[in-house]
Amino acid sequence: MRHTVKPYGIGVKNNSQFSISHSQRLAQRRAASWHEPLKLRAYAGEACLQAGQWQALDIPPQTRRFEQGEIMSNLDSAYGLTVWRFLNA
Repeated sequence: MRHTVKPYGIGVKNNSQFSISHSQRLAQRRAASWHEPLKLRAYAGEACLQAGQWQALDIPPQTRRFEQGEIMSNLDSAYGLTVWRFLNA
């Protein structure tokens, strides 16, 4: 015996309609994420990837400027690892 699973809910009439709308939603999500800026992160002890203002993800957050190639500082974070987030150039 064969069972067919069909989507249910308001406005869903058949499987093909579900597949198209689901595909469209996925395409919209991909398009939206395509335009999001990359969020640069670096760990203490690594070389700076891009010159500019960086913020340590710690409590309280600390901000400082690093030059490209400079070694990222270790702030003895409360979490045991200092992670830096790039803010701007």
